[in-house]
Amino acid sequence: MEDNKLSERLGILETKVSNMESEIKDLKSLISEIHEMSLNIVLMTEQIRNINNDVKELKTDVSEMQDQPADKWALIVKTVITGVVSAIVAYIVTMLK
Repeated sequence: MEDNKLSERLGILETKVSNMESEIKDLKSLISEIHEMSLNIVLMTEQIRNINNDVKELKTDVSEMQDQPADKWALIVKTVITGVVSAIVAYIVTMLK
């Protein structure tokens, strides 16, 4: 009778060990997938960092492009004022002669 109980107990333990081995195999697969995801996250983080740097450069370029019309307008105003002042000075000089 004791042999029967031991055989039964041994069968139960073998089943449990088999189940545990199957679970370990599944866990190893899961760990491998998690490791792969971790590597992908590292790559994505680097790509996001590069994209952020590109966006900063684009913002700087756009800001410079927005300033260009204002600079051109200032140059035009300066030129017109210089022309008008020069014409007034030339008129005054010719009137004094």
